[in-house]
Amino acid sequence: MLQPARDQSSNGATLLAVLPIHKRGTDPYLCGHLDIGVFYNALAFIFTLDKYFPTTKYKLRGLVVDSCSNNLRVDQDLYSLFSRGRLCNTEFSFDGEISNKTLAGVITSTSDHVMAANRVLAPLRVPIISNSATSTALSDKEKYPYFARTVPPDNFQMDVIARILKNKNWNSASVIYSSDTYGRTLFEYFLTRTSALQTCAGAQIAVPYPATLEQAKDAIRYIESDSKSKVIVLISTDPKIVLQAAKDLNVLDKYVWIGTDTWGASLEVVSGMEGDLLGSITVEPRSTPVEEFAKYVSELTFNERKGIPDDWFEEFYQMFHKCNIQSAKVNFPQYSACTGSETIADWARIDFQPYVLNTIAATYAYAKAIDVVSNGRCLSTASFEECFRVDDSWNELFSRILNVEWNIQNSLKLSRSFILKFNNDRFWDVGYNIKTLSTSTGYQDIGSLISDSFQFSSNYDNNKGNNWSPCRSTAVCDCLAPVVSAQTGNDTLRRVKASEPRNYLFYNIMNTTINNQFVPIYDLTYKWPIWAIAVAVPTCVGLFITFFLFLYLLIFYEIRGGTTILGFMTMLGILGIYAINFAFFLPAATDTCGARQFCMGVVYAIVFAALLVKAVDNWRFGENVDYFNQQQINEKYKGITGTGVLLLIALGIVCVQLIIPIQWLVHRPPSASLMTDATEIHDWMMCDPHDMYDKALVMSMIFVMFLVLLTAIFSAMAWDSDNNNYESRWILVSSVCTAGCFMVWMIVITNASPPYRDAAVALGNFFNATAILIFTIIRKVVIMLWPRSEEMEEEKPGSIIDERANDVYSTVYSNPGYDNDDAVFQPSSPRQSELDNGDVGF
Repeated sequence: MLQPARDQSSNGATLLAVLPIHKRGTDPYLCGHLDIGVFYNALAFIFTLDKYFPTTKYKLRGLVVDSCSNNLRVDQDLYSLFSRGRLCNTEFSFDGEISNKTLAGVITSTSDHVMAANRVLAPLRVPIISNSATSTALSDKEKYPYFARTVPPDNFQMDVIARILKNKNWNSASVIYSSDTYGRTLFEYFLTRTSALQTCAGAQIAVPYPATLEQAKDAIRYIESDSKSKVIVLISTDPKIVLQAAKDLNVLDKYVWIGTDTWGASLEVVSGMEGDLLGSITVEPRSTPVEEFAKYVSELTFNERKGIPDDWFEEFYQMFHKCNIQSAKVNFPQYSACTGSETIADWARIDFQPYVLNTIAATYAYAKAIDVVSNGRCLSTASFEECFRVDDSWNELFSRILNVEWNIQNSLKLSRSFILKFNNDRFWDVGYNIKTLSTSTGYQDIGSLISDSFQFSSNYDNNKGNNWSPCRSTAVCDCLAPVVSAQTGNDTLRRVKASEPRNYLFYNIMNTTINNQFVPIYDLTYKWPIWAIAVAVPTCVGLFITFFLFLYLLIFYEIRGGTTILGFMTMLGILGIYAINFAFFLPAATDTCGARQFCMGVVYAIVFAALLVKAVDNWRFGENVDYFNQQQINEKYKGITGTGVLLLIALGIVCVQLIIPIQWLVHRPPSASLMTDATEIHDWMMCDPHDMYDKALVMSMIFVMFLVLLTAIFSAMAWDSDNNNYESRWILVSSVCTAGCFMVWMIVITNASPPYRDAAVALGNFFNATAILIFTIIRKVVIMLWPRSEEMEEEKPGSIIDERANDVYSTVYSNPGYDNDDAVFQPSSPRQSELDNGDVGF
């Protein structure tokens, strides 16, 4: 959506808004249905420029680009617009010039959109203002040096909720939070704020995002069994699924629910559950209806579209009026046909759209700063390009944005006081409204937090009756009482089990009262998990034995031909399986997470690539080789059975596996997140994304599982082959052991709670590596060192055993058909001399 050029000369300027006008479609790169709330924000952007900046020096106009809720579109469209002045994959002719010479800045919405825009614009020093990005990660001024927003970050609403609990003397509240970044971050802030206000977080549980109804029910069942409070704080990206689960379990009306801004005053979230949620409390950024904007939108008719693209307008028109335009690109056949004479008379549907006021404020701040700079340092320059050719102009523009001060109440004749002014943390602290769901009026205001001034209505009705208690009747749930684990006697210490640690270091937190002040006591439970110590010791033993055998065979094993090199390759893989365990003993971090993701599949691929080549080799030659036709076998397989060729085949198989973790690491660089309260006493880290990491680890092993299956099949087909002392049978046993270990640890890490996942992988690796070591390498060493029996000494003349009686290594493994220059022997008969020197490799 582009406003017409107000100046056809080269001194025009364009302010860009990148907004998710449409939701994501069935495919991430397709557009879904129109998001009416964001569509109103786009109109508010154009409305502000029309109302306040129609005659600026550089004739500022607005351009709205639809991201269709895909962050990749933000990157590519900004790059295209600032480099070539066009939109990617879009046939569109701009009215006037659009390029880095005329683009004056960018306004966008969600936190993900800001992060995507920052990747392109930060090096160019182009400021970014957001109307709705609330992520606390954006507060990092080093990563986002030219970013400001007209909403407070998420953590401020946790202060509101903590104050509500304190005001109502609800000394304990259970917490259900989503396991995404939004939920985890706010949960950590909530623990910090409640601790400061001497309020307790009781039972706590994370719900996956997105969650199924059954997963949400599991969270409710946990609260039902472990919570001693009848107040639940719901910090969820998708609160509706949790509320629905509570309703299905008939416990929704037992609790007073406190929701964050993802719930806010949305009737859609509570649809069908209003009666059970009466008295629930929600918080949302403070706002107010903008009557002038509502009037602006009400002027839209079928023939008066205010420059809105036809496909956007027709979709909005049908959704708003609930009618169908048959000629539109998107139809709504469930509605009757539109007459074209419909008008917008219901202002209430427009008045209180989310983030409209924030969008107006962001647009005004940006446009005002451009106007100030252009009439200040750029007074003598003719065009916008000349004005902003110097980098200092962009720095001054951002400084002017942060210094804008605007009395919105007077300018827009609002019913409440709003003054736009950015604070030192580069956001407009609009404050928060506190609402409750009422029987008659829907949501109504019961309090607010404005500039650290907290107000809460004394007329709040929780709709639970006068005798309702925030604690269950059979338990006490104040801060001095046990919340999770019971205490006895007069012990006033409170032991909190924050969420279970995944690995490494965990403390129990205890609070005691000294001089009426809460003092934390940190009870060290352990430094290393017991399982890590127990598994680390035998893992080190396995590493030592494998390394010793590797050196021993490398020095004393005289045969270097045939499949010997594959035996050494197998040992390197076993060493790798043992070694990768240490990445699971140590806490999750960037390096350990990267090691887990990259090495797990690779070390197993090294082992089974070698075993697969050996299994195929044994199967190919069969169990009963006619030695008198040996010359034909040699001619048939000559060139593909040399030591180097066998090694290259095995390495090629490993290279296939390498592709998988490399793609994973490129797509999602390794990182880890702190998964408990924001203190320094815990070290509970999980690899990101924590809700998908374990499943992704299993998926990265799919090719290895395929290798194990192929190895088992070929070794089973050669079960009766006596080649290499029935080597195929033991390769099959190793494959079966590996398949069993895989099944166990893969089931555990995708279903068990976090404390058991790393332990399962480490134990699986240890048992697996040990089994393969015993059934392949140690078995070969035992055969090699075993005293020769009298039967072997008395083999009939003319046999290969007889000819190699002095070569003990040839009795370990001997596949015929190889060129082996390292194992030359003198034949005893002319016929025997026609045979190849033979493979004698372990």
